[in-house]
Amino acid sequence: MNPQKTEPTNPLYSLDKQQSSLVYYDKNTIVLTMPYWVKVTNSSVEDSEVKKHSFVLSYDPEAMTASDTKLKLYISHVVEDAGETVTRSKFTYAYRAYSIRAALAAFKEKTGKLPKYLELTAEINNSKDELVDKDGKETSVERSVEYDYAFTE
Repeated sequence: MNPQKTEPTNPLYSLDKQQSSLVYYDKNTIVLTMPYWVKVTNSSVEDSEVKKHSFVLSYDPEAMTASDTKLKLYISHVVEDAGETVTRSKFTYAYRAYSIRAALAAFKEKTGKLPKYLELTAEINNSKDELVDKDGKETSVERSVEYDYAFTE
């Protein structure tokens, strides 16, 4: 988990609670389910395609204030395509576990308490695998979803 936001190269397919989820492994670990765009070859997703995708979870300690009740987390979908143009027209799911211990410690240092909510934010586009079109027009939107933080001191 990074204390500085990584810029995404590609959008997630969705961040809504019907298609994505957050579950707690323990008070310091979350498991995210995230739908994302992939290239399908011969009706399957090849391992080499899956390995190009990473999902970076970050937070901004500088943006936290003493009155905050939400810990804001950002998911950045980064694809390493080595400059090639790839058409991704289907979506699949990524399941990732993240330690949020550092973000919780920073939040508690600023506010004196644990958060009541976790807010996840990501760039999404549920019609195409792009953040901007060929003319430079933004086609993705930033979406946030809120989850109750399930633990107290």
